[in-house]
Amino acid sequence: MAGKLSLGRMKALLAGNAMTSISTADDATVGSGLVLSDVGTVAASGSNIATAQAFTTHVTIVTAADGTAGVKLPTGTTTGEVYVVGNHAAAALKLYAQNSETLNGVVGATGLTIGASKSALCVKSGATTWTVVLS
Repeated sequence: MAGKLSLGRMKALLAGNAMTSISTADDATVGSGLVLSDVGTVAASGSNIATAQAFTTHVTIVTAADGTAGVKLPTGTTTGEVYVVGNHAAAALKLYAQNSETLNGVVGATGLTIGASKSALCVKSGATTWTVVLS
């Protein structure tokens, strides 16, 4: 069956043990947790949205940050897409969206800060909005 599965529906199905796994053409599997096979590694760069390091993988590990450098969510994303950004650096980094988008209501060009050794779960919650859970 083709289509998208919302995070809320996924959680409900998992909680009720109604499913044990889902596989998609994008090689994403949901079982005891969400597993995305496209993992990438980048170093943060720049000091604003224009010069931040863009990434395209659904799971991105940031290996270098200096407290001002950043990374930028991909262009062309659709509502429901999920991205995870893990900051493995010893300094904070900035997370940006596209100029016309918002992150938790904050303008994408302003961005959010992911602390050192912290992560962000980013869900495209609308055409130009992202819901971001910082840990």
